[in-house]
Amino acid sequence: MTRYVPRHGRKSFNHDKSWRFNGLRGRYLLAKGFIYVLLGLSYIIPAARTPGTEASLAYLVEIGLSVGVMGWLWIIVGIAVIVGSFRSPPGEDGWAFQLLAGTASFWAIIYMMSWILGDSTRGWVSGAIFAGLAFASYTVAGMVSVKQLQASAASQAQRRVDP
Repeated sequence: MTRYVPRHGRKSFNHDKSWRFNGLRGRYLLAKGFIYVLLGLSYIIPAARTPGTEASLAYLVEIGLSVGVMGWLWIIVGIAVIVGSFRSPPGEDGWAFQLLAGTASFWAIIYMMSWILGDSTRGWVSGAIFAGLAFASYTVAGMVSVKQLQASAASQAQRRVDP
């Protein structure tokens, strides 16, 4: 347990750093985790489903995957990603980004397949949106946090001072 010292210099409270946001990456994970939970709820609640969604996912029902089960998978992934948004140190959140990108990629394929099979005339739109979500997660996963840059700069400066 470390002592938290605010910028004004007074000690105010103990702060356990193991459950802090992982910088901007953590905030991104938190936002996307909530979005995934909401998407899952939209698949579970029958009144929230649109006729287009039902048509796009009809072939999944034919092979035995109910829309409700898929909704629960979205919720589980969303909760896992929310937990991952609080992990520290940076670099331990790669699994959360893999869940984000993998789930969105899978869903992009599902919607594209529904369009190709002729079940949904607008499946390509949802497929492209989910592909964009997967690409965004992939891109953010490759970004380096400010703390990592500062640590790298400090180690490089130390190497120049100590030959």
